[in-house]
Amino acid sequence: MRSVLLIFFALGTLLLRAGFALQASGSLRAKNSASAILRITADAAAAALAFWAVGAGILFQRHNGWFGIDTGFLFREPPEQASTELFHMTLGLIGGAVIAGALAERAKFYVSVAASALLAGLVFPVIGHWIWFGKLRDWGFIDFGGATAIHLSAAVFGAIGVAVVGSRAGKYNKDGSSNSIPGHSLPMVGLGAMLLLVGWFPYLLGCVVAHWPVPSMIDDVLLGVSATNILLAGMSGVAGGLLYSHYRYRKPDMFFAYSGMLGALVAISPGMMVVSNVGAAIIGLVAGIAVPIATLALDLDARLDDPIGLIAIHGIGAIWGLLATAILNTTDATFSDHMLRLGIQAGGLAGVLVISALIAAALFLGLKAITPLRVVEADEFDGLDIGEHDINSYPDFQQTTIKSYHLREA
Repeated sequence: MRSVLLIFFALGTLLLRAGFALQASGSLRAKNSASAILRITADAAAAALAFWAVGAGILFQRHNGWFGIDTGFLFREPPEQASTELFHMTLGLIGGAVIAGALAERAKFYVSVAASALLAGLVFPVIGHWIWFGKLRDWGFIDFGGATAIHLSAAVFGAIGVAVVGSRAGKYNKDGSSNSIPGHSLPMVGLGAMLLLVGWFPYLLGCVVAHWPVPSMIDDVLLGVSATNILLAGMSGVAGGLLYSHYRYRKPDMFFAYSGMLGALVAISPGMMVVSNVGAAIIGLVAGIAVPIATLALDLDARLDDPIGLIAIHGIGAIWGLLATAILNTTDATFSDHMLRLGIQAGGLAGVLVISALIAAALFLGLKAITPLRVVEADEFDGLDIGEHDINSYPDFQQTTIKSYHLREA
């Protein structure tokens, strides 16, 4: 029965990829919308292959609490572990979409593909082993949904990638001010965000089945509590985003509502089954306010050009969720227990930040030393749909000419 559940939840987790693709495409200008979907598909392929070839052997090894490789998983899938490996493979696909979205509209095609392969083949397996099977789990670190291995590491990769690649042309002015570059389809953004909400349930409920320390204790009650907390957190995130948008603009803001919801879903991921319903609502409400604030701060103050706001959603959401799980979890009885857990959570969080930043910096700076990471200025102006793929997302409305492949080859 466990294998059937994991297969079912793995298929449901793939809905996240569809949601990311719609959200990214709608958030970008029409001239880059097809490129965004193709990139998210290509980096998913790179991530899946990297995890199957190498990552699974790192994640599932039992030789060392920090790092090791089980050669029985290298370039193969042990039949008795097939459903478990499949589910974790779909988890490894999540982080790459964050990098692809953050670097959209100016990075070359294979930059995010290479980053996704490294994330799924090395970073996700190493950190995942720490939190689910290794030393951090032994020390009492709580992260059932992989907020560190999946979301925080991807946000760090996205932030360092943006810092190295640079902002989009026309985003920032010489006086330091920031220009808004609106996407071409807000309904597509909303549909993508709602699809992410749906996909979050199989993703996290699969983590309950895969990572609960006593598999025999998994029952309908535990899954029901977890599912309710996921929805409560997400809807509280919407409320938080709307409250902040009313405070700042005196009107409901679509981007704040959806970024608040997604940040709340990230925040509930570490401890969806160990917090109460009230705790889940608090986690979601705080994330719904904190993530839009962080999005503006990264754009206006840090000058990190993230077209979709994914760095704040996955980074701030993960940090708050990990700390809130220590504060609000119902498994610790006393104040000192909560403070001890908070120290463990903060220490694990800091370790993940450092290791992710070092690997990301090595990747992007290494690639930059070998080849330019940005497309040429003309291709950025024309749009990556034409510049890199010779396609048009909306040929009836975009008055541009596509070069033939034959002319391009000549």
